[in-house]
Amino acid sequence: MNNTFILLHGAWHTNWCWQYVIPLLEKEGVRVLAPNLPGHGDHPLPIAKVNLETYVDFVVDLIKQQPGLVTLVGHSMAGIILSQVANIIPEHIKQLVYVTAFVVDDNHALVDAAKNFSAEGVSAHFIVDVANNSIALKKTNTIKELFYNCCSADDAQKAYSLLQAEPYQPFHDLLNLSVAHYGKVKKCYIECLQDVSILPFDQRQMYTGRIAKISAIDADHSPMLSAPVQLTHAILNSLET
Repeated sequence: MNNTFILLHGAWHTNWCWQYVIPLLEKEGVRVLAPNLPGHGDHPLPIAKVNLETYVDFVVDLIKQQPGLVTLVGHSMAGIILSQVANIIPEHIKQLVYVTAFVVDDNHALVDAAKNFSAEGVSAHFIVDVANNSIALKKTNTIKELFYNCCSADDAQKAYSLLQAEPYQPFHDLLNLSVAHYGKVKKCYIECLQDVSILPFDQRQMYTGRIAKISAIDADHSPMLSAPVQLTHAILNSLET
């Protein structure tokens, strides 16, 4: 039976962030794809041309190329991509796995969810350039702490050094979700208890009443780096009925 997982990185990151998780999943017989989203890493599209639809079209096309159903795993910002993709091609998706990720309602945007957070997190450190569709982060030790507070010093420094500018528009684009499509796709949320970027309270505010299957791990906002074994187990266990 086919067992394909697609891992989607979050904002300001690229697919390097999954480097520890990929071999752990593959060891369990899982076929893993971890693409760079448009505007990130080696993907050729400039961030000036990226919106939520760009992300969604890219992931939909990738999923349609795979044999059988796909488990779609998304970290942080990528939660909005998971939701919108599932609304378009629910028949291609085995399950959605949100990793301390944004869960946003129909006709709402990522920024709408973020406005309700109890702590401002990284938003206080934005360098916004709307004209060029860009949000960069001020490179401070606070950013390192918000993203990587449970990571090793080496992993935190490397990750921090690799952060890139992020497309602005996807944060503001509205999702279009329906019970008939998105609503019928199985979902799991992996809560990270040491996350100081999206606090556990704010994670719960997003998933409560929307996702019933919850798993919690003792990790920061970057569990793929700080707790790859625990994250891998949580992802695999999410598939158990």
